[in-house]
Amino acid sequence: MKIALVSPYDYHYPGGVTKHITNLSRRYRELGHKTTIFAPSSQSGENGLADMIQLSSFVVPVPYNGSVARLSFSPFLAARVSRRLRQERYDILHLHEPVTPVLPWMVMRGAQKASPGTALIGTFHSYQEEHHWAALPALLTRSMRPILRRAVSHLDGRIAVSEVARDYAHRASTGEYRVIPNGVDAALFGNPSLEPLSAYTDGLNILFVGRLEPRKGFGYLIEAYARVKSALPQARLLVVGPHTPADRRPFERRLRDLSAGDVHFIGYVPEEDLPRYYQSCHIFCAPSVGGESFGMVLLEAMAAGAPIVASDIEGYRSLINHGAEGLLIPPRDAVALADALTYLLRHPHLRQAMGAQGKATARHYTWERVADQVLDYYGTVLAAKRGAARTFGGQRHPQETLPSEGGPG
Repeated sequence: MKIALVSPYDYHYPGGVTKHITNLSRRYRELGHKTTIFAPSSQSGENGLADMIQLSSFVVPVPYNGSVARLSFSPFLAARVSRRLRQERYDILHLHEPVTPVLPWMVMRGAQKASPGTALIGTFHSYQEEHHWAALPALLTRSMRPILRRAVSHLDGRIAVSEVARDYAHRASTGEYRVIPNGVDAALFGNPSLEPLSAYTDGLNILFVGRLEPRKGFGYLIEAYARVKSALPQARLLVVGPHTPADRRPFERRLRDLSAGDVHFIGYVPEEDLPRYYQSCHIFCAPSVGGESFGMVLLEAMAAGAPIVASDIEGYRSLINHGAEGLLIPPRDAVALADALTYLLRHPHLRQAMGAQGKATARHYTWERVADQVLDYYGTVLAAKRGAARTFGGQRHPQETLPSEGGPG
């Protein structure tokens, strides 16, 4: 099949949707399919992806869901998308976050004109406690909602990465959804030959991986860590993620106020190096306060055999069973977080058991399994779309073979 995967987000900037698309594309190519990634990118030539089409380098950071969405509003997007869709005939256009402006909208509109035989499939990743439309008030006004909903109604198939993401997406786009989760590269993160980083072998390491944004709850981890450090002086906090000096400055000030040392702001780590940080930690901590539909970092930690302390929020409950892969604690509760971290650091046998259970759980979420489920859904949607096209006018020819169906092409 010829498949185009579409992201509205700056592909240069790491994130869960970007990682999801990259892994799907890699797996599809291994199976012999032809893939193309449509995305904006603020940097040229640095993504290392031969299958990526950089549709724009004009990216604007927009506050969204306690985070920052880096989107393109280039006036040239529509023309570039239309030209590409006229040049290529895709079997599948797979739009990730299809309600997010504006690239997915351009692709949906262009496909209606240039690719009537192409199946349009949307994957919905987002979740937040408040209504989606409140997140981008300047962009998604009341007058735009019916227009957007009509556009999304042209989707032939809908995927959600979790049940909470499905329920949330249903507000913007009604219809049936197939729940297919995010995945993890279990071979990469669970590689038994990996050794912990030598710089961090002399203490008890708590690992945080993510952006220093409000919904990630890092401020609560700082407060909790000060308590842990007081009880266990050998504790250390490792902070991995694409943060800037300005991002970490307020946390560094707070750490000085709390007299809590041994906090290492490591910054961005390439995907291939990230597993060694998981291997170096004694606990992985995800103190998010909400707005998480799934939690890919939890899967990475589990694949690496790291026990987890995470917030008891909807997006995490679908992955972690309290007392099995880790401990779930109330969000925004630094005292409860500190108690859970201290308890696990003092009980190595429990950490070992939780790590083993996490590895077993992660095996159900390999990208091979996930990609196969998505490909199966592609086939179902494409067959229904092309079958419906044959029945137009009352004529149906069931003996016909669908182009590109049943394997690579």
